[in-house]
Amino acid sequence: MKFNNGVRKKHIRRRAIKNRLILVVAVFFVMFVGIGYAYVKRTLNINNNTKISNLSWDVHFENLNVTEGSIEPSDGSGISQDKMSITSSLDFKNEGEFYEYTVDVVNNGTINAKTESVEGLTLTEEQAKYFDYTATYSDGVAVANNQFLKGKTKETIKVRIAMKDGLSITDLPTTALDIKFTFKLNYVQANDEIVRVRIPLVVERQNEGTITVGDVVTLSSNTSEQFYVISSDSETTKLLSKKYLTSDSVQGDDSSLNYLSDTSYWKDKVGAELTYSGSYTGTPNYPYVFDKNSSVYNLVKRYKDKLADYSIVINDVKLPSYEELQGLSSDILTGSTNGYITGSVLDDDNYYIVNNSGVVTTAVVSENNTYAVRPVVIIPTTELR
Repeated sequence: MKFNNGVRKKHIRRRAIKNRLILVVAVFFVMFVGIGYAYVKRTLNINNNTKISNLSWDVHFENLNVTEGSIEPSDGSGISQDKMSITSSLDFKNEGEFYEYTVDVVNNGTINAKTESVEGLTLTEEQAKYFDYTATYSDGVAVANNQFLKGKTKETIKVRIAMKDGLSITDLPTTALDIKFTFKLNYVQANDEIVRVRIPLVVERQNEGTITVGDVVTLSSNTSEQFYVISSDSETTKLLSKKYLTSDSVQGDDSSLNYLSDTSYWKDKVGAELTYSGSYTGTPNYPYVFDKNSSVYNLVKRYKDKLADYSIVINDVKLPSYEELQGLSSDILTGSTNGYITGSVLDDDNYYIVNNSGVVTTAVVSENNTYAVRPVVIIPTTELR
């Protein structure tokens, strides 16, 4: 088939336009693919390099227990359905009657919380003529704003309302005293403006106003957990447990006996640029190898978790190192009848222990002799007031 010149020219123009369109589409395709690839690459980089913590919020009341001898509350009293408040409907008839309960305020989330406000802490002017009312923590500290509640911990609160003592007959109303009040704590995420509910650590000081090696530190809410200060500066204090860990990961007399490891997992991994820094010559220090490879790692980790339940700020809990034990008195160093483990090693076959006389010596890995565990707890010095 033949085309005349006019038809041929139109055909050529159409083909040119078509080719240009194809070129434009191709250019845009490449641009969008490039943009898409850059976006995906950026997203992958974010996903690969950023860790988002598993944050959760869950603060509520639970475990309400009415104190024996309290008057019987009316129907509808107790923890609300949303577990955020407690209502008490009471009918007082005689002088000396009281109503008291304890309840746990639980932070089951991972976000630290503080009280933003407290509802139901005051009585009306008329009620205050006849009643005394208190809301305190288990150690007597009054409930107030800005009080700290660490994630995964709880505090026990005691609420008490009682007829005032010494009321004369003329002071009493002629009818029964009905009272209804709702106790509610409103929590928000904690910030720097917090108040500790209690002092978690009590220091028996050798020198007033300062922290000294050998001072004894005791958990205020569990006096069976005691420690010696083995070093302290303005930033950090190291505490050596006074007793040894039991199989339940608490301090006690029934020591859990174990060894650092049944294999030399640090072999060929010691050196300045290797897994475990330090040197077998002890220059600058002996290799410290306590980590997940150790047989007692989980025992020590469980102890750290239990201490955290007491609202203590903890930097780390670990086995003592050879260097940390140098220069300490025999009173501090003396161990159990079996001795106790350190996290430092002498060479491929020996790790350091402290024997029952308080002397730092070594144990042979292959012999699998068992020793006690006496951890070091590292805390900010600001935890010791």
